Amino acid sequence: MYETPAGEEFEISANLDDNDDNSLADSFEAIDADRSECTLLRIHSNVLSEDVIPLCAAYAAQDKGSARQAIKYLRKAAAIAESEGDSRVGEEHVRTAQGEAERELIIEGMEQLTTQGHLALAAVTILELGGHSEIRTRDVYDIYKSLSDHIDADRLAQRRMRDHLIELDMLSIIRARKSASGSVGGEAYTFELRVEPSTAIDVLEAVSRFESVDFDDLAKEWLNEQQTLG
Repeated sequence: MYETPAGEEFEISANLDDNDDNSLADSFEAIDADRSECTLLRIHSNVLSEDVIPLCAAYAAQDKGSARQAIKYLRKAAAIAESEGDSRVGEEHVRTAQGEAERELIIEGMEQLTTQGHLALAAVTILELGGHSEIRTRDVYDIYKSLSDHIDADRLAQRRMRDHLIELDMLSIIRARKSASGSVGGEAYTFELRVEPSTAIDVLEAVSRFESVDFDDLAKEWLNEQQTLG
């Protein structure tokens, strides 16, 4: 069952026999509807593999714990199966749906960051672009200071900037791992992105204050500096 942008509901059925040409796409064409503009409302159970609903429920329990979230995973999994031309929704579609939903939440979280959060994210992104591993707070802070000057933003002390990095970890945007003790006995961390650098850059470049930031050039400059120091 689907819904049009105008709010009209209609049912689409497709024969599950692989030898039948009555595909889902043909069904949409027969009623002159654009599949990409319609919202999936309900799915008949005979197109679901037996492990699909339990897996959707398990993912929802790990996330918001609501039936609404489980239905969201189910709808997304069905849309993925449909786009791939599969006649049944299987476990692999649910896993892909969960990964896409998680990525969407991370992107949404990145878009809603403050300027200081964006600066911290941008610094980690530049270091990852430069091939840096085991990114530490002091490494991030060096890039952060340059970026703050570049976009004419207030510069925080290193400890305050690290607080923003920890916040990014809480939002699942980056991953923070505790490492050996810091030089003054405090907690030390290493950081890495939870998404591809290109995804973070797409979000940051949509922020007006970062329009003039060339992430690739800054990554190359940082890498050249490290090679010089080495």
